[in-house]
Amino acid sequence: MLVLDVPPRVIDESDHHVIGTWRRIVFTIWRRETTTRGIRGMQEAVRGARADGGLLAMTVVTDQAPMPPSEVRDQLARAMASFEGDVVSSALVFEGTGFRAAAVRSVVSGISLVRKMPYPHRVFDRAESGLMFLRDAGQLDPRLDFPIAGALDALDMLRYREPPSGLSFGT
Repeated sequence: MLVLDVPPRVIDESDHHVIGTWRRIVFTIWRRETTTRGIRGMQEAVRGARADGGLLAMTVVTDQAPMPPSEVRDQLARAMASFEGDVVSSALVFEGTGFRAAAVRSVVSGISLVRKMPYPHRVFDRAESGLMFLRDAGQLDPRLDFPIAGALDALDMLRYREPPSGLSFGT
């Protein structure tokens, strides 16, 4: 683990999610269900972290998180579309292996094609791949450069935080 020059900042957290920022990255980690509160927290994080040159959005969905109902997916898609002008690229990582994980990634990729985001957005199976996409998306101001190892450490610091209720979730 690297020693980060700046630790990630937690914006909102519950048993279902943790949302935080590090440098120009807004991280949303769905531990369990995708909730309206979490979507509002994500919007707050983007508003609060607005930056010259734009933000990078990294969403991680653990293998314990179910597919959200259609109305929550619609709300999430509207929120992400509203980030136009603030977010320059977005990566969604659905962790896990096997048929279920591959099926969910396919569904999410299909939704992404139908509901086109106003910035580059792709789906990945590993956080490292998603971070490389964010770094290399081509629209970044050189001041937004970040080390992949540092971003992974920041993500892990957020991901492995103890949920507020004291429950423990794997990834």
